[in-house]
Amino acid sequence: MQSKKKSALTSKKHIIALLAILSLVIVAAGYFYYKSEESSIRQQKYNELKTIADLKESQIEQWLKERNSDVKVVIQSPFFRNGIYNWLQDTSNVQLKDNIIEELQSVRKELGYENIFIVSTNGHQLLSAKAGLEELDPLTKQKIIEASIKKEIVFTDFYFCQKENKIQYDIIAPIIYNGNKTNAIMLFRLDPNDYLFSVIEIWPTHSKSAETVLIRAEKDSVLFLNELRHRKDTALKLKIPLTRTEAPAVQAALGHTGLFEGIDYRGVEVLSYIKKISGTNWIMLAKIDKSELYSNLYIVAGIIFGFSIFLIIICGVGFAYIYRTRQNNLFTELISKEKGLNIELAFQNEEKEKRAAELIIA
Repeated sequence: MQSKKKSALTSKKHIIALLAILSLVIVAAGYFYYKSEESSIRQQKYNELKTIADLKESQIEQWLKERNSDVKVVIQSPFFRNGIYNWLQDTSNVQLKDNIIEELQSVRKELGYENIFIVSTNGHQLLSAKAGLEELDPLTKQKIIEASIKKEIVFTDFYFCQKENKIQYDIIAPIIYNGNKTNAIMLFRLDPNDYLFSVIEIWPTHSKSAETVLIRAEKDSVLFLNELRHRKDTALKLKIPLTRTEAPAVQAALGHTGLFEGIDYRGVEVLSYIKKISGTNWIMLAKIDKSELYSNLYIVAGIIFGFSIFLIIICGVGFAYIYRTRQNNLFTELISKEKGLNIELAFQNEEKEKRAAELIIA
């Protein structure tokens, strides 16, 4: 009897151990599946960020090339080269002046420029397609002198024009006539909000937090060039010090490219992709909040957890059923054997009584 009990107890321990091992296997399988899904989602979003950053980069570079081509075509045209030279020789020629202004207006409208100026090599304004601005910004004048000396097209960076109270971007081209002397400068002014910033800010897929930003390094900080999605009135105003190395923008300014996980200007954890715009000091940053990135993963985690618990419960119920059935069978077997033993003992006692009776009679 003690041996049977010991056997039953041992079986119970075995079943509990087996259930524990199986539970660990289920939990481990769920964990590895979760990590696999996390890696898959992360890689998928990384590819998306890279694709979008590459697309934005190509759009910006194409925009710069087109603007450069526009300017070259205009300044090399015989009308402007000869017309400007001839007018500079005789500024009292009203008819020629009107013709030049009319052509400037036509070019401005056709190519989509904010304004086109003809200025002297020291930055003094001579003619313009659109009247109103009498004096140029000091930064623009500095670039005009640079273009005059280099005798090549010069691009300004984005800057805030105090006189017009708006962000500007200028392309400055020297007009060279008969030899190597710069006679005048043509200044092509663009409002980056008309096209370029829109290209940067538009996100091509549905997302609540994703955005692309353009930045540049400035001494001990990083300057955001375009308007941000989550914070308004920030273009050319918001700066982050280079000491905030956890910020993707700072890492970009320090030379990091490619994938980076950090904390953005809002203090939110993000996954970002960093890419430099060739030919400029601009850096493109495509990013998305990690909370949005892994939002679907949290649902998957809940499903995995629930399913794992369900499997463990099913296994526990199954093992409990097997154990109980086995115990019932053992109990039934013991009762059956006990009955058989009682019958055998009764039969033996009866035989003994018969023999005793026979001996008495004898």
